[in-house]
Amino acid sequence: MRCVHCGFTLTDEATSCPNCGKPVSPVSVLSPQERESFDGVTIDQDGGERSDRNDSQQQQRVYFRHVHMGGNNKLSGLITLLIIGLVIAIFLFFAVPMIVFLMVGAVVMWILNRLFF
Repeated sequence: MRCVHCGFTLTDEATSCPNCGKPVSPVSVLSPQERESFDGVTIDQDGGERSDRNDSQQQQRVYFRHVHMGGNNKLSGLITLLIIGLVIAIFLFFAVPMIVFLMVGAVVMWILNRLFF
């Protein structure tokens, strides 16, 4: 198993990551009834992937608990937030007024067309 926060290799008995100190998500074993209705990929105790469905019916599911974007320092998270904020600011201060301006122009043109033509 690997820590979802820092990628450190964990032991089976670990309850928290010895590298970053964050709690480890528990792994649950499916009961026979749960296995019958489960559509995803399961991993046997020997480490091999197993699926009871045939290839034509098998659907691949991907689950993300945590998406890691960059280094472990706080600066990379700050840079990501600044980029997201910049994109939002550009949208609010440029795109929205441009859309409103074009809509008002279209209404004025429609009114002028109705009055004079």
